[in-house]
Amino acid sequence: MPSPRSAYDILGVPKTATTEEIKRKYRELARKYHPDVNPGNASAAQQFSQITQAYKTLSDSESRATYDAEQALQERRAAQATARAQARQTPPPTGNRPPTGQGSPTSNSRVAEAARLLTEARNAFQRGRFLEARSFAEQVIRITARNAEAYEILGDVYRIQGKNEQAMNMYSMALQINPRNYSVMQRLERVAQSAGMSSAPTADRIFFSNRTEPRDTYASPRYSSPAPTSGTTSTEKRGIGRLLVGFIGYAGVFLLVLFVALFHGDAPPKGAMLPFVSQWNATILAALAISGAVLGATMTITGAIRRVEDELILGGASGTGSRSYIPLGLLMVVVSVFSFYIAAIGYGIYAATQDAFTKSLQRVYGVVVAVVLALSAVYTPGHLQVLLWGGNVVFLAFVIGWLLGDFFRAE
Repeated sequence: MPSPRSAYDILGVPKTATTEEIKRKYRELARKYHPDVNPGNASAAQQFSQITQAYKTLSDSESRATYDAEQALQERRAAQATARAQARQTPPPTGNRPPTGQGSPTSNSRVAEAARLLTEARNAFQRGRFLEARSFAEQVIRITARNAEAYEILGDVYRIQGKNEQAMNMYSMALQINPRNYSVMQRLERVAQSAGMSSAPTADRIFFSNRTEPRDTYASPRYSSPAPTSGTTSTEKRGIGRLLVGFIGYAGVFLLVLFVALFHGDAPPKGAMLPFVSQWNATILAALAISGAVLGATMTITGAIRRVEDELILGGASGTGSRSYIPLGLLMVVVSVFSFYIAAIGYGIYAATQDAFTKSLQRVYGVVVAVVLALSAVYTPGHLQVLLWGGNVVFLAFVIGWLLGDFFRAE
């Protein structure tokens, strides 16, 4: 019985085809087999349906990576079955045999290429080049389907990009291959909590929940929020606690701005401070620092932003790379000492080129700008100086509050 055609065969493209080539081929075939062009032709309608399904599978990078992994697994099983059948039919050779355990040159070259691509993926992630890291990891999976670290890197990329469902799927694939990777388990639990799930899937659930196929089949699971359990009461208490912390924090910052508006005092004499903040006094400096620290702690405790390590340090599988790089988030903090706006613009350019916009950092920058605008509006002795340089103080204080808030963050 002939094996079913693959999605690549249906579209008539090689496995190395780019997304643009797949789209171009799909448009060409769709014009030829569309039911409107072939009315009453059942064969054309069936072909059009197969073409559409193949395009949906290959046009999405995540779907394509999963499909390629499954295809590679099936091909490997078929090759092993063929080899076993031939071994039963072929008598053992009497001549000299090659040393056992020695693979073919082609197999060895594929393993070496996968190792090289995996190293490139690690280093790209460390440098914050998420698109490159994702591309390298997907290539590794096409070569060696059961590569836990490649799935782990994909999970890290999706986690940083805020794509929680894709991140959970990639982490679960990594755990199916290597169920003892506790670091991945922790990241999976954290992403699940960010996605609003009260509990993350454990390794056992990943392996055995809703499974009827053999254990070595590893189709990516999909998650939904679990049913309410006896922990609902504690969850409700945490929710009330977050509301209380949020009210106190945000109200405190509002009162602080109001205090500056009413009792800001006069600017110090010239020469008392650095020239570019010569019109600042102790009141405005304290207000900038306190408001930033309070908002940083409040937003992380209430869950409005993710942990600082997830946003600024980018911890994950790539941390085991062979080279050392300064995390981009920490570099942004250093730049903000000199100019908050340059750091913000740099983040915007980087995020736009790497598809790395995250809601957390957008909220952080938005809140910092809002505080600076509010305080610059009410501090009459030096509106412009607060507007230009206040962001430096607020952002650095925000990061300190962010770090402190992580210690009290409810998991």
